Amino acid sequence: MYKGGKNYIQKNALKQNLNQVTHIVWGIEGSMVSKEVMEEYYQTDS
Repeated sequence: MYKGGKNYIQKNALKQNLNQVTHIVWGIEGSMVSKEVMEEYYQTDS
């Protein structure tokens, strides 16, 4: 999970609800993301 997502879950006390989560993937082929941001995504531990 991306670091920002982990922080959001902790900050909002959502961990106990993770078993009810639905993750939706939106494929944009990177056309709306800069090359720098895309490289940052690749370097995360997700």
